[in-house]
Amino acid sequence: AILIGLSARLYYKSSYYLLITFAVLGGLAVLTRAELIIAIPFFALPILRNSSQTLKKRLVRCSLAGLIVVAIIMPWVIRNLVQFEEPVFLSNGSGILLAQTNCDATYFGDKQGYWEYLCGLPQPVGEDGKPTDESVRDKEYRSRGIDYAIEHKGRLFGNVIPKRMARLWGFYSPIEQLRADKLVEGRNFRLSLIGLFQYYALIPLSIFGLIRLKKKQGSLLPLVTIPLISTLLAAVSMGTTRYRVSAEISLIIFAAFGIQFLFERIRSFNTKGNQDRISFSEVEKC
Repeated sequence: AILIGLSARLYYKSSYYLLITFAVLGGLAVLTRAELIIAIPFFALPILRNSSQTLKKRLVRCSLAGLIVVAIIMPWVIRNLVQFEEPVFLSNGSGILLAQTNCDATYFGDKQGYWEYLCGLPQPVGEDGKPTDESVRDKEYRSRGIDYAIEHKGRLFGNVIPKRMARLWGFYSPIEQLRADKLVEGRNFRLSLIGLFQYYALIPLSIFGLIRLKKKQGSLLPLVTIPLISTLLAAVSMGTTRYRVSAEISLIIFAAFGIQFLFERIRSFNTKGNQDRISFSEVEKC
């Protein structure tokens, strides 16, 4: 939420303090959620769109933001490259995720668009039968998942990816997903059910807000970045409520504008109605 706000501010304000704050928080965010490395360039685009400065200055400021982000994540990247046998940059969990989301259970069974723990078995081991380095295991898991996806690419694109995205946004097996959230993540089912209905209530309001803001491209870009990346992440891995949480920040902001839009419409309708009544009264007096 802070990154979205800072990105929107960068479109209108050219402060180095604001720029450095954005870059530092962006680097820290990448260290907590590796997929945000995709979002940072999009969040930084308002710097290039700020017409109050020359193109050269905008390029320099954008480059500065990039260097700060790289400087923050680089110690962790170097540590990983030194620590593991196979190259690891930010995280080594993608391999087992691909293995557990590309298998019979998630393509043809009752876990379509989701993940299955058993698909990660057996665990890769070395020639001596002992567990290997984490990065080596992750590479083996990744190969399993990618090979399965390639062998079933028709099913992947025609059925699995749509269901992953639909599951992410609560339009495929939503109650089943809440039960899975309770089992895997320990979430309270009743509270999750309330949250699901609240989310559904946000959707039409968010659409109104999006319509309201569609002409303001500068401020719209930071808001649509996270939902798009969440959808992309679900498409290549799995659909789960957890992946939607960060995107709901944008939905809430859109919904706020949607509520404002509706109130303005109601106010303008009431004003017009009052004017019509006044005009009719004046006609009667005549």
